[in-house]
Amino acid sequence: MRVKVLVLGHTAELGGAEIGLVTMVRYLPADVCVVLLEDGPLVGRLRAAGAAVEVCELNVALAPGRTPGDLARYVRALAALRRAILDHVARHGADLVLLNTLRVTRLVAACALPRQVRCVTMLRDGLRPPHIGRRDAVVDQLAVNAVSSAVVANSTWTRGELATFRPSFVVPPFVAADFFETPLVPRSEDELRVLMLGRMAHWKGQLFGLRALAALRTSRRLAVTVAGGTWFGETAHQERIRRFAGEHPELRVDVLGHVDEVVELIDRHDVLLHTSLLPEPFGQVIVQGLARGRLVVAADSGGPAEVITHGHDGLLYRTGDRDDLTRTLEQITAEGPQLVAVRANAVATARRYHPERTAGRLRSALDRATGSDSAGRRSAYSAPCADPTRCACCSPAPGRAG
Repeated sequence: MRVKVLVLGHTAELGGAEIGLVTMVRYLPADVCVVLLEDGPLVGRLRAAGAAVEVCELNVALAPGRTPGDLARYVRALAALRRAILDHVARHGADLVLLNTLRVTRLVAACALPRQVRCVTMLRDGLRPPHIGRRDAVVDQLAVNAVSSAVVANSTWTRGELATFRPSFVVPPFVAADFFETPLVPRSEDELRVLMLGRMAHWKGQLFGLRALAALRTSRRLAVTVAGGTWFGETAHQERIRRFAGEHPELRVDVLGHVDEVVELIDRHDVLLHTSLLPEPFGQVIVQGLARGRLVVAADSGGPAEVITHGHDGLLYRTGDRDDLTRTLEQITAEGPQLVAVRANAVATARRYHPERTAGRLRSALDRATGSDSAGRRSAYSAPCADPTRCACCSPAPGRAG
């Protein structure tokens, strides 16, 4: 039986959750309709993937305000959102509403939908300080619990940040099939090419990683690329990176900004360096780097520690310890024979995150959330993890209480 899913998202910009939604539409064995609260580039991509997409222009009206006029506008927009959700659920016969972002979860919680409308929240962020402020943490925890029949978290770490008695599942994000199916490109031999790929933000640790690279003791030539967009006006952080690059010409740093062709970008490098200063909820670029057979170096907290086995398919360093990161990078510059096996194992590990497998895990979670797998059996669509002792993707578990 094909479950009918109504996906609700607040933005049509191309963030990580939104790009993952395009891959989900292609692979999830379900009838999917997407409703977005604004128009934008995501709409075309979803339609090209075969999704039915409708736009309700409410995102601006639902922005917070301070004046009585702003409050009246917000209340009217909230009522319009409630009507739109109920109308789409009725017209499409949706079995559940999949809430694709925390912002939309907050909005739907404020709508006070009837209890028979079953909502599932996709949780991709840490819901406790220091990831978010204390007030936002309280609001988000309450919103998720108020609206959700079940929660799908992107990692065991993320699920552990949510205090809930709701059924919860761990399903990794959708990584595009191109990362797995594009032929691998040989690595560079003449120099060590290092890539830092991710949103420009202080907590993503780009400057931290550059300082660790600058401290390397090696005669090998380095070339470093820093790529990623500035989503929230964090241009000052990007300028600090550019200044550091100018002060350290030996690193040959290239600051690219946003890049669309990520497979080609990774293939031009030998090492993918992931340097988050806080626990990363998942770290999708880590899987992308593994899938391309690159050496992935990441901090040992949050989602990356669930993906990488140190010394087997990647390298981990102690989060926030710059000296440890420098020592780890020096192992790579020495180019020991064990790194050949690490690269091969990286590709094998990444196969666990192929979108076909992720789609099976998500379908299994949705079946259980809707009660169509009430006996607790794994869905026929589900593909078990290669190593279930390290991954909770295939098993539901209640979230921990307060």
